[in-house]
Amino acid sequence: MHERLRALVRISEIDSSARELDRQLQQIPARIAESKADVARLEALLARERADLAAAERLKQSHGEEIARHNDSLGRARAKSAKARNAREADAVEREVEGARRAIKEREAEREKLSAAIEQQRKTLTEHEGEFAKLRDELAADERAAEAKAETLRAERARVTEGRSVHAALIDKTTLRFYEQIREKRGFGVAEIVGGTCSGCRMALAPQMIIEMQRGEQADIAQCPHCRRFVFLRALLVDALPESD
Repeated sequence: MHERLRALVRISEIDSSARELDRQLQQIPARIAESKADVARLEALLARERADLAAAERLKQSHGEEIARHNDSLGRARAKSAKARNAREADAVEREVEGARRAIKEREAEREKLSAAIEQQRKTLTEHEGEFAKLRDELAADERAAEAKAETLRAERARVTEGRSVHAALIDKTTLRFYEQIREKRGFGVAEIVGGTCSGCRMALAPQMIIEMQRGEQADIAQCPHCRRFVFLRALLVDALPESD
């Protein structure tokens, strides 16, 4: 039983060392995904700004075409003025001329405002394109750094978990399966008894249970009745436990 317990404690130590490495490995994709989301948001903003700029330029072109049509109308109205046969026809032509002039003036004013707005849009777009290029380059650098970091962490994990399978082979499948279940549920599956208390759940253990463990009277590895973790007394195993990496 002690041999199985020693192996189980060693596995727990290995898993504890690997847990922080696993946490760091899990954080890497999350950070990269967040950076990619920032890039995607800025890219979507650029797409909207380009679409707005294109729409504004089309509107400006439309105003130009409308001004050209009004100029044509103005030219025809002036030609009519020379041919007016009476005051009534002259007044009608004059109203037509004034209408064309007013429409031209209004569209030119609108086109001028639109030109200023387009210029500002282009400036903003250029700035955002620069920000996007910078952010995209930073993402590429982050991805390279993240892959290098992940490779280092994977190598370190392989180092600290080396020999785990050897210890696992000394434990029966039922115990090992239950250990894995507890570890998945509670973070770790083995806890040391310190001062009569399970260090996993901080609950006091029955004195009789501890006495039986000290005497070696238990047929199987003891479990905390509160959190169901496997528990051990360091004093009984410290001399036989292999050193941690």
